[in-house]
Amino acid sequence: MKKILVLFALFSFVAISINAQTPIIYQPGPGLNDGTDEGGINGGKDAFVGDWDNLNHGIDVAWTASPISNCNNTTWFSYMKFDVNSLPSNVDSVILVFHHLNPSAYCYSNCNADFHFARVLDVWSEIALNFTTLPAKDTDFYSRLSLNWDDTLGIGRYDITSTYNLWRNEVVPNNGFAIYSSTVGCNNACVYFSGWASDDTAIWRRPYLEVYEATSGIINENINSEIKIFPNPVSDSQTISFTNNKSESAEIQLLNINGSVLFSEYKKLSDGINQLNFTTQHLQSGIYILRIQTNEKIVLDKVIKI
Repeated sequence: MKKILVLFALFSFVAISINAQTPIIYQPGPGLNDGTDEGGINGGKDAFVGDWDNLNHGIDVAWTASPISNCNNTTWFSYMKFDVNSLPSNVDSVILVFHHLNPSAYCYSNCNADFHFARVLDVWSEIALNFTTLPAKDTDFYSRLSLNWDDTLGIGRYDITSTYNLWRNEVVPNNGFAIYSSTVGCNNACVYFSGWASDDTAIWRRPYLEVYEATSGIINENINSEIKIFPNPVSDSQTISFTNNKSESAEIQLLNINGSVLFSEYKKLSDGINQLNFTTQHLQSGIYILRIQTNEKIVLDKVIKI
């Protein structure tokens, strides 16, 4: 019991410490809704589409996503983008905040479903998008939001730090993200995942990002001075030279351009220069991301396989 209380006290202290930091609130307004909005502070970009009417809903004050219906045309997907170029590149965390709509009064079928966020691969227009011109999306970066039809979500907070870092550091193009469900069934007053959009007249309900800047160099993504990869481009094997200021464990990851983890391993780092070797024979030609995380920082760099 003492151990449980001690752990609880430690986690409570961490929570208080994090919340004490004042975040940057980045909340796009409605914009012009003429196809030029790209998720900037004065040009919110969000839309939802469905197979019921195949129309564009880029100027609606709310967005919605539904399960995939196999009995009628009631499938809905949502799309959203935040232009993060003006925001900090060194962050502790980035939280996506939605003010969700209240659930319906009843449900007949498809009353629970899994919902996902996935980065979008193609450029899209919030006023031209429809159900037959959906942009391609990659693997999910926030998955399995398992919802029941009567769940009251209120203010939803979703940690999107990893994807924010990829966008902000131009590792992957920022075309925003899709909100969709992987659950298939007959939609009949089904569960929905929905919220207010950037076009909502009530400013306080619009989606926004809480950006917590890095403190004391906790996260440093300008890593050219800290990490060296050679050879790069690589064919068969590579050496990583990494300087650390103390002995500790680090997680070494290799990700593809979509942010999916291909390789993950924990290594013991010493105080000073560390050299790590890994094989790349199994990789296809292309660009990959090397990610090293310690207790104090995260560093990223590109790996080019030829």
